Amino acid sequence: MTYEYVQLKKALSDLLKEYGITVYDVLDAMDEEPTGIKESFMRRVAMSDEEYEILSRSLSARQLNLLLFVLQVFYIGNVSGLYKGYMITPTRDEVVKGVSTVTFEGVKKVAKALGFHLKD
Repeated sequence: MTYEYVQLKKALSDLLKEYGITVYDVLDAMDEEPTGIKESFMRRVAMSDEEYEILSRSLSARQLNLLLFVLQVFYIGNVSGLYKGYMITPTRDEVVKGVSTVTFEGVKKVAKALGFHLKD
């Protein structure tokens, strides 16, 4: 089966619009404490402490939370990898290994798709 593709940012924008919320509404509801954000990442992503440090040095708490939200909605909780019949890019296979293990490389691809830049 061949699918058409939708960019992650477009899918996110459409999803928020459909539910009548903004990205700020989502972020306002999320934990902004550094320890809480790290714990959330470590529960959802197969990454080392050093890899998490790359993220935390590069991104604000709000960016980290948006990244978590997107990973959960479009990759962890969405086994099909589709959004409204379109294949999301980056694809789930590029982000998730196995059934539900998000990789650090996958996180970097999602961050890039959201327009975030990671420092080495």
